[in-house]
Amino acid sequence: MSIEKICANCGRKYMVSPSRSNSKYCSQACSVKHMRGENSPSWKGGLTLNPHYKKEWQRKNRGKGFPGNYTHKEELLLRKMFEAKMSVGKMADALKRSEGGVQAKLQRMGLSHKKKWAEDDLLLLKKEHAKGVPVKDIADKLCVSKKAVEWQILKHGIGAQPGSREFSKKATRRNKRAWADPEHAFNQPEYKEKLKDNWADPNSPFNSEEYRQALSDRAKQNKVWVASGLKGKGKYKSGYRPDLGFYVRSQWEANVARYIKFLIQKGEIKGFEYEPDTFEFTKIKRGTRTYTPDFKIYNNDGSLEYWEVKGYMDQKSRTRLKRMEKYYPEISIRVIEREHYNEIKNWSRLIEYWDDKGLESVAQAKMEISKYLENDGWFVVLDTPYQLHNETCIRMLHIMATKEGRHLFIDITTDRFLSHRTKEKFQADLEAHGGEYVLCRGVDDLTGRGI
Repeated sequence: MSIEKICANCGRKYMVSPSRSNSKYCSQACSVKHMRGENSPSWKGGLTLNPHYKKEWQRKNRGKGFPGNYTHKEELLLRKMFEAKMSVGKMADALKRSEGGVQAKLQRMGLSHKKKWAEDDLLLLKKEHAKGVPVKDIADKLCVSKKAVEWQILKHGIGAQPGSREFSKKATRRNKRAWADPEHAFNQPEYKEKLKDNWADPNSPFNSEEYRQALSDRAKQNKVWVASGLKGKGKYKSGYRPDLGFYVRSQWEANVARYIKFLIQKGEIKGFEYEPDTFEFTKIKRGTRTYTPDFKIYNNDGSLEYWEVKGYMDQKSRTRLKRMEKYYPEISIRVIEREHYNEIKNWSRLIEYWDDKGLESVAQAKMEISKYLENDGWFVVLDTPYQLHNETCIRMLHIMATKEGRHLFIDITTDRFLSHRTKEKFQADLEAHGGEYVLCRGVDDLTGRGI
């Protein structure tokens, strides 16, 4: 059974169901129109059951800056400032009121301060944002609020977006500046003590299982590290290598990939892939839960193995390898550390595009040492290949020099360590037969040995 009602706004008769017997309006449009301005119950001093409420409210709140207390002179000034396209903040400062109060008064006066963004405004926003101009200054230039500019930046994808690598770098730089500022809250003793107490308190939310699990889940789902091609650290010379055709995270990985391609040319292995598989430790709920080996090697006999390049074995890497051994014991992983990499490096002269700036330093040192020895009366031979009986690789001796029955075999290195385990056997055999093996970085190391 329908009920007949009369609209409180337009006076039209309309029918409603019993469940809507409290309805006052025939449509949403009438509801919005009737509730606008002074008819709105949220407006102070509006229509109420008490006819004296409006005067009583104004009497109590006169001079307190409430929106119902605007004078005619203030309204005229507000309209002039609006037509002059002043920002809400500047209007609020001129009238000595809050920005929210001014914005509400503009809406009640029928003045929409919502900016219609033109192409020129967006171009100016992009240009200023690219220069690094603060958002507040851009808002003043465009005569809008700071929130309006931030919304346009997010809407049009201007600059670094949340989850991107650029956004993370920007946040890192901002945090570094904050920690470097002695006046910042981060560096105040009260903040540090409070933070220290929170972590020391076992009942603190920071030490709860939920918080730690949330941190672990967030790190796993971070778009910066999950997204393909965004891995790596700049200080380890990560980047795209044109000769390889893919992105690598370090110079060592690039050179190992070139060495693998060299082995494929020699027919020692069948093929390889870079980071194709990710192993997940499903039983682990927090911490290191996944592992992606660097290279997947396809051997000629059909077997598979993985190569992991590690210049430095940190605790997280050790954890990954231990969990791989525990949860995937059938997977064969070969870890290439410094000693193994130096063995691979012996093939560098035969491998195209080998990436090592140290080779230029070695070549320069080699010419200086050879010139020094020749001026001292030594007979010098450069780049002599040799191969030990128990090795498959061909090594290259940088300098061989002879003088008055004395024989020098010189290797040049840019490494800060002047000893390598791979050369100890060669040095022992050479010195047992009357030769002298010298591993040096330049002329100064030779003069220091009395040569």
